[in-house]
Amino acid sequence: MVCLAVAVSCSALVACGGRLQQDDLSDGEERGPKSTLSAPGAIPATVAPYGAWDLVSLDGMPGGNGTTQTQGHLFLELRPNGDAIALRCTRPYYEAEIGSFRCADPTSYDCLYGTLEKTGDTWRVDVPDLRMPARGLRGEILASEDDNIVVRYILPKYSAGHFVRLAPEESPTGACTGP
Repeated sequence: MVCLAVAVSCSALVACGGRLQQDDLSDGEERGPKSTLSAPGAIPATVAPYGAWDLVSLDGMPGGNGTTQTQGHLFLELRPNGDAIALRCTRPYYEAEIGSFRCADPTSYDCLYGTLEKTGDTWRVDVPDLRMPARGLRGEILASEDDNIVVRYILPKYSAGHFVRLAPEESPTGACTGP
């Protein structure tokens, strides 16, 4: 089991380029690690990040510069009408043996609402109740390998979240009654 966790962690780190660097902020904001993602890039203008997404790892945990795996922690649904729905676990716990966040209780989720917008060639998601840090790159969506996305600063204290696409019938955000 430990070998599997190490293999998954290593492959996730390799997939994102495995490098972190310090932010170069000039406006006095708190400094923290950020990803220098070698594989992901801006999503082409002809491709939209619409669909259901599952957060599988977080980059740049405070005090560390690695990647932390997650399971059932955060789901996003990005809709063509500009709505964004997030389903967030309110009782996550960290399983140190495998270096992964998990949700402690399948009934402890909150539905949060926000927006998806495109400015120029940049897609951005904004869900205010996720308490995303007020940084210029906050919510920027980058394309990743295998039809996945990376969202910068999607959660406080983390420089990026890696999401995998879910089939529409697998999206847990269907339980949310908002937009």
